[in-house]
Amino acid sequence: MTPATDRPTFRGPAAQALQDSIQAAAVSDHHVLLLGDAGTGKRHMARHLHACSRRGPFLAVDCSAHDAVSLGIGLHGHEAGAVRGGFAATPGWFEAALDGTVFLDEVHALSLDVQQDLLSVMRSGQVRRVGGRHATPVNVRLVCATSQDLAQAVAEGRFLADLLRLVSTVTLAMPALRDRPDDILPLARSLLQDQSRHLKQAVPGFSACAEQALLRHTWPGHLRELEAVLHRALLRAPAGVIRAEDLMLPVGDDGASAAHTGAATPASPDEALLADLDALLGRMGERFEGRLFEVVERSLFSHAHRRCGQHQIQAARLLGVSRNVLRGRLIALGEIDARK
Repeated sequence: MTPATDRPTFRGPAAQALQDSIQAAAVSDHHVLLLGDAGTGKRHMARHLHACSRRGPFLAVDCSAHDAVSLGIGLHGHEAGAVRGGFAATPGWFEAALDGTVFLDEVHALSLDVQQDLLSVMRSGQVRRVGGRHATPVNVRLVCATSQDLAQAVAEGRFLADLLRLVSTVTLAMPALRDRPDDILPLARSLLQDQSRHLKQAVPGFSACAEQALLRHTWPGHLRELEAVLHRALLRAPAGVIRAEDLMLPVGDDGASAAHTGAATPASPDEALLADLDALLGRMGERFEGRLFEVVERSLFSHAHRRCGQHQIQAARLLGVSRNVLRGRLIALGEIDARK
C-alpha cells in the first residue's frame, strides 16, 4: 500500500518551513540529503521533492536491503550473461533514471567500495555496465536519506568525506511528528483515505475523543507509527467511525490511555491480537469463510513489511523469518513484484 504522504501535509511553522525549502531545492539541480529518525517519512518526502522538480523518472534504492555485490551491479547495470543469473541486459540505476532522480534510502549502509564507485560515476557523469565496452553519459539528481550522523561516520572511517560533500549540497531535516501538531489530524485523514481505498471500504471519520487521543500521543514511531495505528483502527472501527479505543494507543507520559476512553487494556499481546480478530470476525466473518488463514497471513506479512518502511531485512527480523521466506510470501501474496 502506498500511503498518502506522497501528498505531504504542511500546516505548522516547522512543516511549512520545510515545504518552502523543498520547493527551493526542487527547481535546482543540487543533490539533496534528507536527515531524520526512521519513520519520519523521508522516502515520501523524496518523492514529493521529485514531483515538484519536473524531472524525469524516479528510482528508489533501499541501500540497507541489499549486499555490496548487488548494489554494485545495480549501480552499473550489466550486459546479458555478464553476471550470474543475468540472462538479459539490464540498465543500472542511473541509466534507468536518466534525467530524473535516484533516491538512496539509508545511504549510510553503502559499503566503502560502493561509495567509491558511486562517487566516481557522479564525478565522471558516465557509467559502464558490467561486461560492457562503452560508457554511457548519465545525468541524474541524487536524493539521499539517512537516520545516522554521517559526519560521525566519516570520522569513524565508515563514510567517504568526498561523497558526503557531494550528496549534502542541500540538507533538509525531517521534523518529528510530535513537532508537527498542526499536521497530525490532516495527515491522519489523508492516510485513512488511502488505506480505506486499499481495503476497498468506505472512509470512516474520527470521533472527537479519537482526535484528542491522536493529538495527545507523542508518536515516538513518527509517521510510520501513525500509519500502523490507523491501519489497525480501520479494521476495528464500527459503523464508519473510529473511536479512541479503536486506536489502542499505549499509556503516555500525560496519563492518556485506553482506560481514559473506556477501553480495556489487553493483558498480553495474544489477547490484543485475539481481541482484534474477534472484532473483525464479528463484523465480516462470513467473508472469511474458508480463507481466514490466507487473510491473516497476508495481513501479517504485509503489515510487518509496511511497518518497517518496506525494508525487507528489518521486516524479516521482526517476523523471525529469513528475508528469502519473507520475500517469497510477499511475492506469492502479490504484495511486491518478483522482478524487484
